[in-house]
Amino acid sequence: MKESHDLDKARQAIAWIISTRPDLVQKAKEIAEGKLQQSSEKDNSPLWKKAIRKIKEICVVDPKDLHGHVYVTKGLQKNSKITANTITLSNVLDAGFNFPLFYFCFQGMNPVIAFIIALTSTGFVFASGNELGAAVARNKPSNRSWSIWACLGLISLNVLQTGATGVGIELINNRAELEEIYSSKIANQYLEKKQRKIADLSTIKDPIYQTVQQKCQEGEAKLNSLSRSNPLWNTYYVRLYGLFDERSSNWEKIPYQQLPVCRQVTRLEDENNLKYQKAFNEYQFLLTARTDGGSDLQFLKNHAQSAFEQHFNSEGQMKSGPILVGLATTQVYTKLFNGKWSELGLSLFILAISAITSLAACTMAISHALNKDIKLSYDEDLQKEIDYYFQSLRLALMEAQKQDTSFFPNSDTDLETTKTILEETLENETSETDSFGKPYSVKSLPTYDEEYGID
Repeated sequence: MKESHDLDKARQAIAWIISTRPDLVQKAKEIAEGKLQQSSEKDNSPLWKKAIRKIKEICVVDPKDLHGHVYVTKGLQKNSKITANTITLSNVLDAGFNFPLFYFCFQGMNPVIAFIIALTSTGFVFASGNELGAAVARNKPSNRSWSIWACLGLISLNVLQTGATGVGIELINNRAELEEIYSSKIANQYLEKKQRKIADLSTIKDPIYQTVQQKCQEGEAKLNSLSRSNPLWNTYYVRLYGLFDERSSNWEKIPYQQLPVCRQVTRLEDENNLKYQKAFNEYQFLLTARTDGGSDLQFLKNHAQSAFEQHFNSEGQMKSGPILVGLATTQVYTKLFNGKWSELGLSLFILAISAITSLAACTMAISHALNKDIKLSYDEDLQKEIDYYFQSLRLALMEAQKQDTSFFPNSDTDLETTKTILEETLENETSETDSFGKPYSVKSLPTYDEEYGID
């Protein structure tokens, strides 16, 4: 009786397959006639196709990778596809605008090397985002702790990527302004240095001057304490100022070492005053040149060549990539937190889109992971029931083949072809497709739902 019952189930199953999947019937006939080899796991594709397939696996989240293959409803298939596409699109958007950030960070190197490093870094972050998103969404029961850690990683990575997108578009769209801002900073530093020099020259801090001035002051105090009739008065006067008759002489051509003490003080003060006046005049000239020059970048190029060459190349572009990226970051988030959103323009628009897609990707991945159908798609007990079901059908076919039982009266589908049809269906169910989401799924087979109580 059991063999007859199994054979009846096999008849119903094969009849359903023949009516709904004629392509499998044709394939089974060709295999039975030796015209077509059964599917093999060996991949004989050309190397370039394998490479493209591998790149696609890295760049695109596979919906089939977001669930198990035991029992997959059409709803779960649809949700998995939407979730996979959202995660992929979110990471594509972030990667596209994260690339400039990496590139400009390494722009001081050879452009080709900088491009390769930026592409590699972007690819690594992109692949990490896809893997973390898939790990969260699939929520495999045997590796639940990994899904939790992946969730934390996915959220953190998306926050960083979203934050970087605004900076990336700012680097692309607003580099000229960033370089002008930086040139203004360098120009200010250059002029502040000139100001400090003027301030330093306003007081003489030379130890030699301090020593000579002290001697002069001590000598003058001693001289003032003596009366003109005192024989020492002339001695001190000559030591301090030279001969009395030479008091109106021009001392400029006399070597410093030959000058009287107080004349040395005057010489040092005169020299310092010349330096001060020169520095002051230069500073005033630079202020005027900066005002009339149009841009600080041009001002540096024309009047502060050393500062210009230190920070900019001959085309006026910043040499330091990290400084450029840091400046862009400061500009974006200073304007963002100060409410100057209109000044951000495209940077704010891309930042907002990235935030929305990242939030959607994280939320959908978590929601997908909590879907009750996910657990069922990994149900090992249900897999055993399905395996048992198919095995019973195969055994029934084998028994019918031994007894040469007519499987379908008045049908041109022989028993061997019928068996091949079932095997091809099983092959599709267990390896090529998701079990219950396709039109030919086991869930639709007659008597199976009633027997195993699946709603």
